Amino acid sequence: MINEQTSVQSLLEVIRKKSAEKNIDELVVSLKSILEEAGVEVRVTGNTTSRRQLMATVSGGMAGKVIGYSGSIDLADAAEKRAGNESALLAAILAMVRIKKNSDPFQGTLKLLISIGESLEHTGPEQLTRESFVKGLDALVICQPVSGGLARAEKGKLWLELRTTGKGTHGSTPSSGVNAIDHMLAYLDEFEDAIDFSHYEDETLGRSTCSFNVFKGGSAPGTIPDKCVADLDIRTVPGQEHEEILKAMDEIHARLTETIASFDLSIEVLADQPPVITDPEDALVQLATGVVEQIAGSQAVPGVSGSAEMGRFAISGQQVPTIIVGPGIINGVPAGG
Repeated sequence: MINEQTSVQSLLEVIRKKSAEKNIDELVVSLKSILEEAGVEVRVTGNTTSRRQLMATVSGGMAGKVIGYSGSIDLADAAEKRAGNESALLAAILAMVRIKKNSDPFQGTLKLLISIGESLEHTGPEQLTRESFVKGLDALVICQPVSGGLARAEKGKLWLELRTTGKGTHGSTPSSGVNAIDHMLAYLDEFEDAIDFSHYEDETLGRSTCSFNVFKGGSAPGTIPDKCVADLDIRTVPGQEHEEILKAMDEIHARLTETIASFDLSIEVLADQPPVITDPEDALVQLATGVVEQIAGSQAVPGVSGSAEMGRFAISGQQVPTIIVGPGIINGVPAGG
């Protein structure tokens, strides 16, 4: 399907059509066919009910370094964000195909991991696949939007869902119920007083942040709410330990349980990824920075706030020198989710 006459637009249309339809299976088949027709070795993991992942490998036939590339198509993303991710992934696919079609041997091996359906489930990356992919890599390139430039660092991400449970009753007799929203607000007030996120700052990544991005509670004006949910988005920098944040939150929980009657709160960790920084003197950073400046005329962006992939691969405990490279700015933020 792919040859030197095949237009970039044609391949992009294949990806976008299947993405818009949220048709994981057909998209996997299309990408697998494109790569295999070029002689690229492809392995597929996952199933059609959640995320699918394709691992493509091209060997140069000579001993050398193993360079990994990672790209994703998040079917639940807005069209603008999908377009940025797809463009970066498209470039990686075309590069793999063209390198394979070039009969000249080269030193090393290229491995490309394509993740599809990132937000259709909330259990996080398929850890075994991630570890298998990272194992043996000498460097990793994340194909994500970063203003057409390059980033070598990324803030950590700690997403938390808080739930308070009360007792619903008629609004005319609030004393006979337990207001779950009141209890949530009491907890969030304590939380904001306990941790000053602006206190934590890194030279490369800037300040840590915390925002309350989801708040749901109540069912009707005349009913005391028996449930309330709040989601927190915490972005961390080196020097902050996620375990310490969670410990502080547990201590607040314990205090309020003692002081507020019928206080009932649970905390669920939705995402837990550490901050990642690659040394600016690393060979990958130095080489890639020169190439990006030469081809795109873009300057390297040291770090980004969005959490795309760097932290996810770092979870495996086998973190390697990693950079983010790709065209596009998403809502003014040049990478991640």
